[in-house]
Amino acid sequence: MISTFLTQIAQDYDPRIKTVGFTDLSDYKGSPRGIIWRRMAGQYIIEIDADRLQCVHKILFVLFHELGHVKLGHLHNRAYGALRDDFQETEADRWAFEQLGMTEICQRCINTSSKICLKGEEHAR
Repeated sequence: MISTFLTQIAQDYDPRIKTVGFTDLSDYKGSPRGIIWRRMAGQYIIEIDADRLQCVHKILFVLFHELGHVKLGHLHNRAYGALRDDFQETEADRWAFEQLGMTEICQRCINTSSKICLKGEEHAR
């Protein structure tokens, strides 16, 4: 399911983003954060695993993390998948935290995959 809201946010940062949507990624083993992207004809499609990412704050962070990869040029030689370069992952995290104005507490929550939402809401998963 395509999210018009998230797609618009992403396109405001980079017009090469075609869509952002929610999908079932349970069979896709290459995405530890619950998100994948595809590059097609110079545009990017970002897919978020609706089962794994339910906290709005984490969804926004992960979206901005992926936008960081696009903006920082990490994806120019890849057509599909998830990155495995620790430096690029850290760089994309920092870009996302900076764009969102997140505090150190928020960073710790996201980086540790806390079972408690950033606003104190406990998750079942």
